[in-house]
Amino acid sequence: MDREHHAEWQDLRARATDELRRGAAASLRRGQPQRLVQVLVLPSFAPSLTCEVFRVPVVSEPAESEALVAIRTSWDQPADLARFASPVERLRHPRVLQPTLLRREGTLAAADARALVADLANLQLPLEPGPASFGLDGTRYELTLGAGSAEVTVRWWERAPTKWAAAAELAARVVGWVEAALR
Repeated sequence: MDREHHAEWQDLRARATDELRRGAAASLRRGQPQRLVQVLVLPSFAPSLTCEVFRVPVVSEPAESEALVAIRTSWDQPADLARFASPVERLRHPRVLQPTLLRREGTLAAADARALVADLANLQLPLEPGPASFGLDGTRYELTLGAGSAEVTVRWWERAPTKWAAAAELAARVVGWVEAALR
């Protein structure tokens, strides 16, 4: 990849990450969805993804209740990278590329929903993380609790700082629950 295309690729990668971070709330076309949790997984050499869980009102006769909707959004990095296979291939696509995002939605099983709500209520997260690892190649993680004007995000590379081990465990469980909801 030449220098110009490399800079364009890096820009596309940054926009894909921003879109994943922004989340999928806008794609939920029902009620007033409330995001409970988002886990962003950013590997160096594999497609990035986000797993989110939303509380969504469900209006059904005769009562109103709620469901926990799981959404998995991933960046189709291989498809976008193919657009840069050669200068001629790059010319076949729009001048400004939009990241190709793949989105799937499901509903958390009742037991998983109860476990998630309990885990969120019981999470102890110190603001001071303690010593953290650093590296260039590997996977960065972000765990965001809440949304909008009432949210908190913690980030780590590879292994969470010891004081954030519970947050890393919760992030792994959220990814597992979302994947299970989409099977």
